Amino acid sequence: MNNLPIIEYHKHPAFSGLQYVDDLGDEGTLRLTAEIDVAFFRIQSGGVLSLDLLHDVFERDIASGMRKLRDELTKSERVHGPMANYVTSAIDKAAGYLYAQLEFDMWKQTFTAVQPNAVTTKKLEHLQHDGFFRFQSDLHLAEKIWRATEYERASLRSRAQQRPWAHCVQSLHSSSQAVRLVRRKLESDGILALASAYLGCEMEWFYCALDFSHDQQRWYRDCYADVGLPTSKTVYMHLDADIQMVKAMLYLGDVSDEQGPFRYVRGSSCWARSPSILSIHKGFDTVETEVFEMEPDQLDYTLGYYRPRFKLPEHRQYLMNLPALLRGSTHFGDDVLDDSALSSLLLKDEVVFTGPAGTLVLFDGSKGIHRGSQVTRGERWAVQIALRAVRQQKNIFRTTLETMTQAARYRAHILKRRLKGPFG
Repeated sequence: MNNLPIIEYHKHPAFSGLQYVDDLGDEGTLRLTAEIDVAFFRIQSGGVLSLDLLHDVFERDIASGMRKLRDELTKSERVHGPMANYVTSAIDKAAGYLYAQLEFDMWKQTFTAVQPNAVTTKKLEHLQHDGFFRFQSDLHLAEKIWRATEYERASLRSRAQQRPWAHCVQSLHSSSQAVRLVRRKLESDGILALASAYLGCEMEWFYCALDFSHDQQRWYRDCYADVGLPTSKTVYMHLDADIQMVKAMLYLGDVSDEQGPFRYVRGSSCWARSPSILSIHKGFDTVETEVFEMEPDQLDYTLGYYRPRFKLPEHRQYLMNLPALLRGSTHFGDDVLDDSALSSLLLKDEVVFTGPAGTLVLFDGSKGIHRGSQVTRGERWAVQIALRAVRQQKNIFRTTLETMTQAARYRAHILKRRLKGPFG
């Protein structure tokens, strides 16, 4: 494959019986999105000489086209009422995504990248070609982080007992021992250097989250059970919405094929895509969190499934009211039909990262198709690691003061935790 997948929803059993118009805005949508893409690639390749000019050029060549697309859609008889508000918000957010990407790309041109050494260069070639790089496993690191996260693991187990169907993940404090161990690993093993060389700017640690995946979770299952379709073999294949970021996955225990290993479709980070259409899909995905009720922790929808507009029949009709190009999601894996040509192609190129505790994979989640956490038997403990671009020069005094303040707050938090007991 050389292009990101396009799902033909009018051929999907859950949508094929719904009303839709083949040519509803398709010609105009195709023309407008093509024009926006041409302008985007022109700016991205150096068609604008400075950040100061970007706003005006973006407004003239891209934002105006996005507004025209929005207005044409919301004037349609098939897109009205709450659906019109949904479309308006999604396309406005999409324009913001396009601007953020161009602004970041232009900013990187002002950054003088440090030339990587020979070892980093070799790894960089793999990362650029495959979209991921697997480092040598570090059992010692995994064991130390396992011991350092005893409280967090107990907390997540308790949460899993209360809501077994839901996501089970917890942020790790920046001053915690576990995070300090991760940050040392990023420096000592050249992981930050590799991420910096890949993205073309200086990168820094951003966050760590402890993820507990187990075989009772159902947040990703049975989207189309109402029409008799089983959960897709490509379930949860997706792209991340983040830009300016590279991620890593670190296993704290051995992970087999049944324990939800991280998976990545090799080379998909290089596949061609329409920036405008992808940004619109991101926009609809983002607005979904504003339309549907979520659990208090904001990790799951109360519906119990992570894509409500695809699971709820009435919202499937809303999807079919859109032009075919705009029907979709960055999380499309659930919509790929088993044993279809597309399913076979995706699964053929998917790399499954089974491995021992200490397995660490660096990957580009915003450009490449990936997934994980689909446990069929047992459980998986892993640390999700995010690295981000350094956009501002660091003030050593301020950084030191912030670090000391965070450390003091963390010590106070630990003391309070010990006084109140494990779940106080």
